[in-house]
Amino acid sequence: MDRLLKTWFIIAQISTIPVNFVISTLLKLKVERPSDLRLTKGMLVIANHQSKIDPFLISNHIGIKNLRFVLPIRYPVTPDFMSRTFLGFFISLLGGYNVGRNTMERLQKLIYTRNLIKKGYSIVLFPEGKIVPDVNIVTDFKKGANMLFNENYPVVFVRLIGLNNEHKFHFWKNNNTKLIYSKLYGSEVSKEEKIEAMIIFFDKNHN
Repeated sequence: MDRLLKTWFIIAQISTIPVNFVISTLLKLKVERPSDLRLTKGMLVIANHQSKIDPFLISNHIGIKNLRFVLPIRYPVTPDFMSRTFLGFFISLLGGYNVGRNTMERLQKLIYTRNLIKKGYSIVLFPEGKIVPDVNIVTDFKKGANMLFNENYPVVFVRLIGLNNEHKFHFWKNNNTKLIYSKLYGSEVSKEEKIEAMIIFFDKNHN
C-alpha cells in the first residue's frame, strides 16, 4: 500500500513541473544552489513560508540529479486549508497532510512525520507554521528548532525571498525573487551544529 502511495505522489508531483516552469519564468525566479548538492532519502527540508506554491518550487528546483531522492515530498498543512472540502482533497492528493488543530493532534502528527521520514519520504517543514512577510524569521525558527532537530535526520535549508510582495499576482512586476539552498547537513552533524548552521544561513540570506 505504501509503495502505491509513493508512486501516486511521485506521479502527481512530477505533473506539476510544467506549471512550475511557467510560474518560475513569470516570477523571474533566481535559484542559488550548491553545485555539489547531493541529497538523500528520508530528509528534512526546512524553509521559510511565503506562498501556497512553496513546496513545489522547493522540490522542482532542487536539481534534476536530486529529484529521485527528494520525491515524493510530504508537507504538513494548516487545518484552515485542509478543512476546505475541495482544496483539502486537492492538497492531500499532492502530498499535503493536516498538521492538527490542538496540542494532542500536533503531537500525533509529529509522530506521523517521523514515521514518514523513516519510510524514505522527504518532508518540507515551515517552522513559522504560516505564510509570513519577508522579514527576519530567525526568531520564529529558534522557537521550533529544538523540536525539529530532536531526531537527527539529514537536513537542507531553503530561503525564499520576494514571493509574497505586493505584486505576487502580477508576475511580470516581480523583482529580486530568489530561492536559495544550503548544503546538506547529514546525520553525522549534531543537533546543536544544525541549529547554529540554520541561524547563520537565514541571517546571511535575510533580504
